[in-house]
Amino acid sequence: MKFIPVTTLLLLVMFQFSVIAQDMNQFHKLRKAAEGFANTNELDKSEATYLKAIKIYNHDPITYKGLASLYLKMNKLKESDAFIKLAINNGADISMLLAETNISAYLELHPEHYNLYNDLHKQYKISQQIQDKKRWVDYLTTTF
Repeated sequence: MKFIPVTTLLLLVMFQFSVIAQDMNQFHKLRKAAEGFANTNELDKSEATYLKAIKIYNHDPITYKGLASLYLKMNKLKESDAFIKLAINNGADISMLLAETNISAYLELHPEHYNLYNDLHKQYKISQQIQDKKRWVDYLTTTF
């Protein structure tokens, strides 16, 4: 069996963290650019930029919320609904969604969606609590 020196392992880990940091930096730049395009009504550019950002990192509720709001501006209700659900499934709560003007106005016009999204968020929180408990039990059983 051949062993890899510790210094080589450390260099590999540092390189991996460097790549991750570069990707996250690129992700944040793309998300900010997409928000800027949306504010200047360059909706197609904004959509393309949001989608590029999601390809880099697809667990950010703020990005999904922004894309949902953009789709509401573009009057693409099905797409907006899908991205609101993705935002919730990635940790966004109702207050975060209501902070977005377009989403807030949409939910005022469609109160049944508000209840649906609120229920979806409750389910998300319950599933997170269950996962946290499982992790805790796993930790306790492997540690002791």
